[in-house]
Amino acid sequence: MVAISVAAAVASLLVAASAPPPEPGRWTTGPPLPVPRSEVAVAAIGSSVYVVGGFARSGNQRLVEELDVPAGRWRERAELPEGVNHAGLASFGGKLYVFGGFSADGGAPSAAAFVYDPATDRWRAIAPVPSARGSISVAVLGDAIHLVSGHERRSVTAHDVYDPRTNTYAHAAPLPVGRDHMGLAAYGGRLYAIAGRIDSYTQNTSFCDVYDPGSDRWAACAPMPSRRSGMAVAVYHDRIQAIGGEERAGVFTNDEAYDPRTNTWTALAPLPEGRHGTGAAVVGDRLYVAGGGPSPGGSQSATLFVYEQKSAVVDFMNFSYPTNPCAKNVPVAAVMRNGSFSYFDRAMGAGFDLHVVSVQRGSFEPGNQAAVVVLACDFPVGGTAAAYLFGVRGSGAELLAQVGTANWGPDWGSGPESIRTRFAGRRLYVEQCKDTGCRTKTVTAYALRGGKLAKLAR
Repeated sequence: MVAISVAAAVASLLVAASAPPPEPGRWTTGPPLPVPRSEVAVAAIGSSVYVVGGFARSGNQRLVEELDVPAGRWRERAELPEGVNHAGLASFGGKLYVFGGFSADGGAPSAAAFVYDPATDRWRAIAPVPSARGSISVAVLGDAIHLVSGHERRSVTAHDVYDPRTNTYAHAAPLPVGRDHMGLAAYGGRLYAIAGRIDSYTQNTSFCDVYDPGSDRWAACAPMPSRRSGMAVAVYHDRIQAIGGEERAGVFTNDEAYDPRTNTWTALAPLPEGRHGTGAAVVGDRLYVAGGGPSPGGSQSATLFVYEQKSAVVDFMNFSYPTNPCAKNVPVAAVMRNGSFSYFDRAMGAGFDLHVVSVQRGSFEPGNQAAVVVLACDFPVGGTAAAYLFGVRGSGAELLAQVGTANWGPDWGSGPESIRTRFAGRRLYVEQCKDTGCRTKTVTAYALRGGKLAKLAR
């Protein structure tokens, strides 16, 4: 492991600087989906993007497809136990959780819920949603999965909190105004409910509501500039992006980003074509929007849109890492290209494959810039991962410290998502999973103390 002077590096690199507005970014296309689909659910595990259910031209609403991002290849995975569209989907502890939706038979709201383990390629049923509904908005906050609003016979305000450890639900404060086809994202220890519709896309909204789990209360935040529903929503570069959507007159290309730190919205580069009924997932330093409808209602597409911001942003997907978790004694920099790196030593007759699992950007103090990158090695019988803290200045970054490590085997551990990181309240939190499903874990907090990085007692 490379020796690092943490105090000196933090003092020199985590400098105060006003956060500039985001550059517009750019959209490109990736490998198209094998089957055109819409009203799908989208999430990422490690370096893979999963597209679940939805209206498919093949008629199969049980379809599950996985994109291996570094390889650029799609493959089918185990089908959903029941066909569904407009489902809620969350990635948690290296697994996928599906909630509700509208059934393939007649379109009735469903209460069914399932969990998928990519290690075994199997689905199993979990406790059903307390009330059957489709177009549920889902997000992971801390150790729980929040299910907010949705559509029964009409839009509802319901707010359920699912605990994966106990397979139970609790009720939380309802949304102030019930809506469906709404965006939901977690940032800084809070939930943000973005736009959506009241019963129909003829009643789209621009509402923004923020939920504080400490007080169990919702409050209003700055409304989105446009009224939309059926968007793809994800956190990217410390902002919540709301992408696409639909109304009676057509489909949106809008991409607008909300900054929870300043309570402001910024228009970003629009989609090349309008889309609704899709989702967004972030792998490494890129955001992926899969499939969706190019026109209002039941249309489908196979397009994979890929978004990235380059200007004044360190691209950790294409970056030279001075160390890696695969082989501590290999004296070679891991030069990433599109989030992956392979190394083979002919003399030793061995090597490794490395990939970027996640990039979490944040700060310890107003104006400073930092990033935590999780790198992982997948071996034939397991894997290992490590989290590295970088100080960022403009388009450059320097490694400050390793702040987490994890291992897993073929039948234990939580895979590449064994390490989860987040910045909140001027602190960095690092969760390291110890078993399957992350039921046992350690949480370490870091902060700046006198210009030095300090590990906080808990």
